[in-house]
Amino acid sequence: MTPFLSPACLHPKFSTFDLRVAIHVVHVVYPSTNFTYHETVIGYAYAGRFRPRKPYENSVELSVYIRNDRRRQGIGHMLYNRLEEILESMNIRLMVACISYSEDESCGNHLFHEGMGFAESGIVRRCGVKFGKWYDLCT
Repeated sequence: MTPFLSPACLHPKFSTFDLRVAIHVVHVVYPSTNFTYHETVIGYAYAGRFRPRKPYENSVELSVYIRNDRRRQGIGHMLYNRLEEILESMNIRLMVACISYSEDESCGNHLFHEGMGFAESGIVRRCGVKFGKWYDLCT
């Protein structure tokens, strides 16, 4: 697999199999969508369980990934809009985006999500480690 996502999203050590397993686990219950161009996946978006307990069954966490050289072309908006249509038909009432970033990275994902109508509700500091670095999580 050619790594086409930002290093914070997909590490070269991940294999196609790892990615397919991760998507399959989410895909069993919740929808996903992708954007292809000439049979090449340019980006994808999916929903996953927000919290495992019953009171949260109508809430999901969304994720979107777009190939670096195809960002800022409206693909992420198309993917999220389609995913939101599907989720609303499933009676999903809350869609949460959790954006991870490290102190030394700029996070253009904030602007994308703000443009999609998401509002920041908080930051959890140094809550996860990816690729040997601590990451904050913005919700």
